[in-house]
Amino acid sequence: MGPAAHAAGGPVELGKLTHNAHTFNHLNEDPLPVGQNTVVTTLFSRRMIVALLMGFSCGLPLLLIGILAVIVAWFARQGSWVHIRVKNDRPGEHNVNISVPLDLGVVAVRVAEPFVPQMRNTGVDDVIVSMKDNVKKDQPLIIDVHDDEDGEHVQVIVG
Repeated sequence: MGPAAHAAGGPVELGKLTHNAHTFNHLNEDPLPVGQNTVVTTLFSRRMIVALLMGFSCGLPLLLIGILAVIVAWFARQGSWVHIRVKNDRPGEHNVNISVPLDLGVVAVRVAEPFVPQMRNTGVDDVIVSMKDNVKKDQPLIIDVHDDEDGEHVQVIVG
């Protein structure tokens, strides 16, 4: 067989291997027929649903962190802050330093109150709301407690 057989699409012999010229025509052929049924079947196939769920589950924590950052920034732009510092002199104990916008603290206490039965009878939310209404940035409320027995120093600054 010569070049004429190859141009006509017939078999080409190369040593012991025989190839058909039509198998190399994959660039010009459409591998999947395009139609509405094929698109819907592809979009709702098992692989696409798994890929969508995996992408959503990987991106959801980042989305929630971003939303939380926007909420904190919105509450913190002009409001008072609560700074809580706990220092331990004992070896092996960790120090704690937390700063939270007071408005966000009010919202957090109000949201947590139905789920924490011990908070219902304490009036913590009333104290936080009254601090929010009465404390100003230029006149902060400072609570400083030293416990010499345990070696702890707790400092709460509202303002």
